[in-house]
Amino acid sequence: MLKIVTMPLSSQTTDKTLPKFYNFFKVHRQDSSSSTTPLHNGSLVTHSHEETQTLNMQFQSIFTQEDADQPNIPPSPHPTIPPLVLNAQGIEKLLYEVNMTKVTGPDNIPCRVLKTNAGVLAFVLQVIFLQAIQTGSLLCDWFLANVTPIFKSGDRTLPSNYRLVSITSVPCRTLEYIIHRHTMDHFDRQKILTENQHSFRPKHSYKMQLLETTHDIFQLVNPKIRQVDIIVLDFAKAFVKVPHKQLDYEGRSY
Repeated sequence: MLKIVTMPLSSQTTDKTLPKFYNFFKVHRQDSSSSTTPLHNGSLVTHSHEETQTLNMQFQSIFTQEDADQPNIPPSPHPTIPPLVLNAQGIEKLLYEVNMTKVTGPDNIPCRVLKTNAGVLAFVLQVIFLQAIQTGSLLCDWFLANVTPIFKSGDRTLPSNYRLVSITSVPCRTLEYIIHRHTMDHFDRQKILTENQHSFRPKHSYKMQLLETTHDIFQLVNPKIRQVDIIVLDFAKAFVKVPHKQLDYEGRSY
């Protein structure tokens, strides 16, 4: 039985106690986890194995079925992205920045171990990262993930109302961050991305997008132009519907 004690909170107590207090209840909330009674062929499942299979079939069904043929894309007018240079000091810095409260991946390596031993592990990971980049392949364990269905909205018994969250290995995520940062730096230097794209970019936020949109509307709404039409599109499950085979940019310049 859980006993809740009410106590006055000082500024110091609020800063240090409330996050732990909130995290405790967040973990133990019954409605924050996956569905306990999803539907399968119109019937409620009652076993965890059936629940897993039901959600697994739902997630598989939403991926795009694509052809193996690659699209005919003309050469890029932009310079080729420069080679990625990895150094142990940079990897060590990223390991020091690992949040020790984050959940570990399937390798069960605690974030505290990675952070406290960053100086030693950085040299080991440098070799592994270089091997992965040069061969174009990853360690088999890095293809594993702890998958959790998170309820979004609507009817909890519908598997389609859950989104997929995958927790992979922290070292693998570190390599992903390095490659992503290197690619985005190239895009920014060559001005490949339009300035109107605000998502997933540094110094670009939804607030800036709203300000720019509002500014454009105010400029258009004048005695000569009395109407402004706006089209808003929302792509459901956009990431899983991307044809990943067509994102194979090997041999192309971006």
